[in-house]
Amino acid sequence: MSGFQRLGTENGIRLINLLAGNAVGDGEAVDGFARLYGMMDREGALLDMLYEQRNDVLYRSYALKKIWGEDSFYNSRNMDVYITRLRKLLKSEPNVQIVNVHSTGFKLIW
Repeated sequence: MSGFQRLGTENGIRLINLLAGNAVGDGEAVDGFARLYGMMDREGALLDMLYEQRNDVLYRSYALKKIWGEDSFYNSRNMDVYITRLRKLLKSEPNVQIVNVHSTGFKLIW
């Protein structure tokens, strides 16, 4: 089963194990590989939401309200920064990408 497994939060950094293959109970990858990414809480929450909606649209306004508490211009720009950072982190994963859905939101292609 591919997916994310939360490993905990330490000093405001969320550790997420990106599994590209099948996982054993402790997060060890079988038929794949595991990579750890350290990210801030909101960045991790955004990635979690994208993963939950993988291959479907994550609506910008919904994510802004859930993560930031409101859909404002300032928060929207913050989200764009986090999306850019997530794209950089995931660029080494050939089968994973985040795409824009014009005037709607984002889609995690997995």
